[in-house]
Amino acid sequence: MKKSLRRNWPYLFPLLVLSWVIANGPLATWSVETIPTDEAWAFAKSDQAVFVDVREPDETQSGYLPGAILMPLSRFEENLDRLPKDKLLLTYCRSGARAKKASAMLLKAGFKTKAAGGYAQLKH
Repeated sequence: MKKSLRRNWPYLFPLLVLSWVIANGPLATWSVETIPTDEAWAFAKSDQAVFVDVREPDETQSGYLPGAILMPLSRFEENLDRLPKDKLLLTYCRSGARAKKASAMLLKAGFKTKAAGGYAQLKH
């Protein structure tokens, strides 16, 4: 078995790296569903969803959505227990990129989630 592994290692290693990149790298956000602004607000107003603001504290000083859970991406994984499991979590940040990363983490942890984009488009 050991000889077989050594002999096949040059073929297995790239597959292992590719698997890791797909699961944890930028490709991980491909599975994240985005939601249009009007649909996001409809879910939130019907109490089926809650907004999760993943911007850093200094960014939220300019404002945040009413009722949003403030949870910076830098401390996201350590605070997952603060989030409701029974609601759709609509993540947002400044532009939408961090929202997709947060939603990918939430999907991995078993939450229902969609990326709602950036604060500027949602606050209107």
